[in-house]
Amino acid sequence: FKHMSPDVMAQIGTLWDPGHNYIVPFMWGTHGVTYNRELVLETYPEAPIGSMDMVFDPRHMKELARCGVSFLDSPTDIIPMAMAYLGLDPNSTNKADYQKAEGMLKKIRPYIKTFDNFAWQRMSQREFCVAVTWGPDGLQAMSQAEEANTGVVLDFFLPPAPMFWVDSWVIPGDAKNVENAHLFMNYMMRPEVASNDSNYSWYATANKTAIPMIDEAITSSPAVYPTAAQIGTMWTTAVIPPKIERVRTRTWTNFKAAN
Repeated sequence: FKHMSPDVMAQIGTLWDPGHNYIVPFMWGTHGVTYNRELVLETYPEAPIGSMDMVFDPRHMKELARCGVSFLDSPTDIIPMAMAYLGLDPNSTNKADYQKAEGMLKKIRPYIKTFDNFAWQRMSQREFCVAVTWGPDGLQAMSQAEEANTGVVLDFFLPPAPMFWVDSWVIPGDAKNVENAHLFMNYMMRPEVASNDSNYSWYATANKTAIPMIDEAITSSPAVYPTAAQIGTMWTTAVIPPKIERVRTRTWTNFKAAN
């Protein structure tokens, strides 16, 4: 664990693994909005760029629908983001909170062109002007647009209090090859391995020792490595009770069907 980022370890310790006995972090990140500034302003000059009103307020979504808006196809990401936007607990166990989120989401549903985790790949062709994406995918979208040399310039912004997620390694309780599992995780935690993973995927590594070995285009991007101030405002999702998980699933189904 000596190579692990204190910020990442602190987030893991908040709700998931307080004693740091089970989880070894791998990659981490957050969510935000990737957008084509020129196309957005050409379509809707009053667009509130930099505010989550841009994607959660139906007044603005109605206008931006003319140039194409995409959302992640992920209830465990979008619903907590929507609840945070409403000032509700993203980890709420109160059914009424999910009903409030559903009511808000249904109002913007007619203006969402698609639910697609890879819509950012088509932003350089101007198929979408706005996409809710994972942070690192925002950076990839910006780079892809630059390489396409079509004149499309993309940008990215985070919510004021972003959600933190982490991909991690754990060993199942009934694992038969525990020694090999530890060897694998030790290998993945080598700084030279972690840096290679990050340079390949463009996702942030939890390995602080590896950062100097990562391409500066990745480490300097707030889409991948948010500022210390932004990290300080991040929150994590919790494992919610099965009964509430069913409520969240129903909320998502009703949202997507409310076109």
